[in-house]
Amino acid sequence: MKFIIALITAGLSLIPASKPAKIDGYDFKKGEKYELKVSMDQQVTQSAMGQTMETKSKIETIEEMEVLDVSGDVFTIKITGKKRY
Repeated sequence: MKFIIALITAGLSLIPASKPAKIDGYDFKKGEKYELKVSMDQQVTQSAMGQTMETKSKIETIEEMEVLDVSGDVFTIKITGKKRY
């Protein structure tokens, strides 16, 4: 049993330390500003015991995103809500 544990420990020590995942597709630069608009139009119909109930919901948000700092693969971003309805 001790041999198996020693063998597993030795095998695990050979696994290289993992690096943080590289973020592909983002090329943020300090000072850049973006506007993010999210719209959702939802309609839900529920039925129980012979009765049907319908719920409708429309939500829209607008946010401003400002890149405060870029350090390698770490982005510091400030998000300011502009409109929610």
